[in-house]
Amino acid sequence: MEELAKERLFKEIVAFANRSGGRLFLGIQESPEKPPKAKQITPVPRCHDLAEILERSARDQIEPPLSSFAVHGVVTEADGFGGVVVFDVGRSVLAPHRSKIDLHCYIRRGTESRPMTMTEIQDVMLHLGRHLDGVAKTAGRPLKHGSTSASQ
Repeated sequence: MEELAKERLFKEIVAFANRSGGRLFLGIQESPEKPPKAKQITPVPRCHDLAEILERSARDQIEPPLSSFAVHGVVTEADGFGGVVVFDVGRSVLAPHRSKIDLHCYIRRGTESRPMTMTEIQDVMLHLGRHLDGVAKTAGRPLKHGSTSASQ
């Protein structure tokens, strides 16, 4: 897959994981209107093989690793191979994520994926800290800020 296409795909995956998750489709043509709508299926050859390759590549190129992510092919063609690749991206508890290709963190704003501002990155980190505090409290052990798990 061309590097520019990978960069754009990983940007969208990162943006969904950093916000509230979503589903991406490869092999469906969109209408030109805003927001775009599915127009028609444009099958991808060997969709199951491509899904496997893209899932492995995304796991290698997005950091930290995505906590909720799956890719699968859906056959739509009589040949039994061509179809659509579906990316299921959940909201990640490990956000913010970034693409190793361009080293940016992205977030969804409306129908677009944009680089995160420093304030947005800080907000996501604050949310993660509160989530971890809640998990630790539920487990009966308050988390000591600024300490490592080995010193607790």
